[in-house]
Amino acid sequence: MIQLFFDVDDTLYDQLETFERAFCEVFGERLPDGEYPSAFREMIYKRSRYHSDVVFDLVESGQMSKEEMYRYRIIHAFQDMNLTLDAETAMRFQETYSRCQDEIVLLPEMEKILDWACERQIPLGIITNGPTEHQWAKVERLGLKRWIRPGQVIVSEEAGAAKPNVGIFQIAERRTGASPSETWLIGDSYESDIVGAKRAGWHALWINRRHRKLPDEPGYRPDAIARRPGECWELLKEMVKEAEKIAEKNP
Repeated sequence: MIQLFFDVDDTLYDQLETFERAFCEVFGERLPDGEYPSAFREMIYKRSRYHSDVVFDLVESGQMSKEEMYRYRIIHAFQDMNLTLDAETAMRFQETYSRCQDEIVLLPEMEKILDWACERQIPLGIITNGPTEHQWAKVERLGLKRWIRPGQVIVSEEAGAAKPNVGIFQIAERRTGASPSETWLIGDSYESDIVGAKRAGWHALWINRRHRKLPDEPGYRPDAIARRPGECWELLKEMVKEAEKIAEKNP
């Protein structure tokens, strides 16, 4: 039976929108109008996520505190743009960003996908990297328990393994009875979601609305790529239809 697992951050909600609100609140009053246009803010966001991924394993292992990581990622994102940011302002941004995350909302297109999957009785789950309390708070704010039982939610800190480590996918399989060949992960990160899922023998749908490029020589390729959330729904419907045809031929 087909099963669908979803990433959370920038997959089920628009993380850039949250980032931009915090960015404008902290830096907007200090800058002339137009100094930091939307394209610039998106680049800072992308670089911040990149640097967060660079040190993620250090945080998971306890070698770097969460507060140090919060400062590190935004300071280094600014450095990538030849700008400097002091530690105090970096933490003020993080505090504002955390407050803005209290207001995240589920993308309408993803709500439609979840409703559609439940109507078809397709088992659903979540695999997300991050601190247990922080990620569970997002699950609550997004109202995901409406579609997904708590036992189907795997958070890296409490699982003791993080994407792209195959271990977290194996934990999901043991908890849910998922078969790798019939299971899909839908996520926005090539490095964490796509590489991890393919290593585990799963299928992977990459939501790439930030127009990131594949590595020059990718070791793993997604089975499908959606440039926008609405396209993700269309691809999933086609994928399920094809899987049902195969199942009919091989009862």
